[in-house]
Amino acid sequence: MQGILLLKITVDTKGELLDVELMKSSGSDLLDYEAIQAVYRAAPFGPLGKHYPHPELKIMAHFRYMLSGKYIYGKRR
Repeated sequence: MQGILLLKITVDTKGELLDVELMKSSGSDLLDYEAIQAVYRAAPFGPLGKHYPHPELKIMAHFRYMLSGKYIYGKRR
């Protein structure tokens, strides 16, 4: 399976995960589900700086799944 998906991730100023929304599917329910679960497993995140002016931070994140070559911890092998 391969694909690229787009998630909108919303966190509060304390770094707590508020929402994960699938904005564009990879075309695979399994890949979409695993990307969303990865975000939930990574939470909570670090707090935003005290000078951050908004109550929430929205992050647009692309997840890319591909089968061309072996990648282990970000390094091509």
